[in-house]
Amino acid sequence: MKLISVFILVVLLILHSSGFIYQEDVRVFESLNYSGKQRSTISETSDLRGDSLGKHFDNKAPFDILSLVKGISTVTTDNDSIKCTTWNISKKELQKIILNCHLISGTEWDLSYDNLICVINAQIKQNGQRFKLELNAGAWMYLHCQDTVLIYGDDNKSDKNYFLSFPEY
Repeated sequence: MKLISVFILVVLLILHSSGFIYQEDVRVFESLNYSGKQRSTISETSDLRGDSLGKHFDNKAPFDILSLVKGISTVTTDNDSIKCTTWNISKKELQKIILNCHLISGTEWDLSYDNLICVINAQIKQNGQRFKLELNAGAWMYLHCQDTVLIYGDDNKSDKNYFLSFPEY
């Protein structure tokens, strides 16, 4: 379990060095113990750092999708971008996916979800606050909330056809 946590920390540091995530995101991960459980809440961690997280996105509350663009992830070992030409998600499908997803730990992400090269980048708005979202074709997404990146997974069987890879439990 400790090895997986070290691996995830290394991945976060690589993402940080590429400019995809911020140092604060790595600090939030460092507040996790090796079982993937947080020692303190994110807001408590934020208070310890002296910065403000703002409001977190609530995927069960109303939100608007402002933009949607296909992309390619640069932080994956998957290099088969040909499959991305046939993968697409509409705004309506993305809305359903967001509603069906749930927060996942770094350990669950590492063990259950594939990190594919195909992504959808979106801007969403909720209660006047904008959020950046990156949906991976492996049935998971990053959601940027101010200085924090949340990881959501979609293991809802009704959404399986939206993805190129789906977690099997």
